[in-house]
Amino acid sequence: MSWRTIYLLIKAYWLGNKPIASALERLSFQRKGSRSSLLSVVIGLMLLVMFVYFSLLLGLNYYSYQTLGLLIDQPLMGLFIASALSFFGLLLFSFTSIHDFLYTAKDILMVRTLKVGDASASLSRLILLYLHYAPLYWFLTLPALVVGSFIQGVSISYVLYSLLYLLFGPILPLCCSVLVALILIGASRGKRFRFLEEIAPMILLVLFIVGISASFTRNLGEDSLLDFQYEAMLATVAPLLTSLLEKLPLFTLQAKQMFSFSSSLLMVAINGIFVLLTSIAVVRTYQANFSKLLSNQSTRSRRKRAYEFKANSQVSALLKRELVVIRSNSSFLFELVGELFIPVILIVVYMLTGVMDEMAVLADTLKDFPFFEQILFLIMLLVANLGMLSSTSVSRQGRMFVYDRLYPVSAAVYVQAKLLLHMCLVGFPNIIYLSLSLLFFGLSLYHLLWMIPLSLTLILLGATLHLSIDYHNPKLDWTLAQQAMKSNTNGLIGLALSFVLEVVVAAFLVLPVLLGLPFIYFAAILCALALLSLRYTYRLVVTQASQALAR
Repeated sequence: MSWRTIYLLIKAYWLGNKPIASALERLSFQRKGSRSSLLSVVIGLMLLVMFVYFSLLLGLNYYSYQTLGLLIDQPLMGLFIASALSFFGLLLFSFTSIHDFLYTAKDILMVRTLKVGDASASLSRLILLYLHYAPLYWFLTLPALVVGSFIQGVSISYVLYSLLYLLFGPILPLCCSVLVALILIGASRGKRFRFLEEIAPMILLVLFIVGISASFTRNLGEDSLLDFQYEAMLATVAPLLTSLLEKLPLFTLQAKQMFSFSSSLLMVAINGIFVLLTSIAVVRTYQANFSKLLSNQSTRSRRKRAYEFKANSQVSALLKRELVVIRSNSSFLFELVGELFIPVILIVVYMLTGVMDEMAVLADTLKDFPFFEQILFLIMLLVANLGMLSSTSVSRQGRMFVYDRLYPVSAAVYVQAKLLLHMCLVGFPNIIYLSLSLLFFGLSLYHLLWMIPLSLTLILLGATLHLSIDYHNPKLDWTLAQQAMKSNTNGLIGLALSFVLEVVVAAFLVLPVLLGLPFIYFAAILCALALLSLRYTYRLVVTQASQALAR
């Protein structure tokens, strides 16, 4: 093992992928060599607002649990919640990508042709795995560290302990994720079980996120963001959290390390032991696991190449190809299934947590609002447009996109296939969600007469905008599948544009009701404007596709 070789491998990966430069380039919505525009500043500000919003949301909820802890003589409750949330969130989020990151990434095949030992190659991948996922851990825990400073105030020791917490915190969940992946590889002899490695972690992660969100929001009061129902929390949440403090000593120890040198030293020792064990396990099994996974991957690739896209038209064949691309990688499937089935997952979680009963009681009050139907429509529209299906559609193809330039197919056909996929997976399920929502709240189904055409038009408009972003500057040179979606700034830009579209639609649907104007006329005007905009955005995305295919 050579530390210089490890450093060169990390440097080569960094220079080859250029994650920061690539993100800034995509954030500016410009290709290399072009000047930045006002649009890049606007999009950057919108992304900053989104980041601040979610940070404040986490911070406020950590504050509520910390205050609850003070009431029950457990002042470290907020830090305990943050430690547990960050651990399980990072564990589930990283698990599906362990195989790709350590063994099957495209750049690993090139590295294996060089005179690089197993120890250097495997340790460099472990370090890259840490660098890739540590920011997510920091995002989840940093608000808790800010809130935790309210306990005894900010001091030099607290800042130093916080830095140690952030530095060593991601190690334990990542090591557990790697060790579980190694056990599965050994048990399956390199054969990948899709349910255990892709579907199950995806379901658990989404249920985990939605469950945490439900537990956070149901404790809010009505007067302000800092108005929490502490009486109800003392009766329902406090006994459970007190029991968890006793049964999960690891997270309690992580919370204590912010104020205790001995606890901090013990956590460093625990992390060091896990790093040592994980490194030894990965190094000693690296060549064997690499061979097993590569052999099974080759077998699957031969089966995929034998697949024929039998269809009656070019659009149908390309539509089937899009589905195969999504199914080809666990990261794509993980991300998209989680986005597309958010309403279903919310309903299941709310039923299990008892929130549905509260919503049924709340529905009787909400139905008295004159614009309740419009709010319901806006919520379903937001759920439909907050996805990365089309904003990363071209990027998911990776280097295989070069074949699109060789096929005798026009750019419009590629665009139509991708838009058709979007409508099949997003547009038509949205109609079902709207219908079920109206039935749940006891509203007339006649609202579907204006909801369905307006919803489909706006979803298609959002899809064309997202697709034009990805055709304008696709991320095709990714080595890890996560870079095509989770780390793709095109997806964030698409989300920002979806928020802008949501605000515009809300202005057309809600303001007329508040001003006492006829709502249906403004809905018709909005639909007409959306259709007119769709005409131009479709031309835009076809133009962007033609330019991308010609490059």
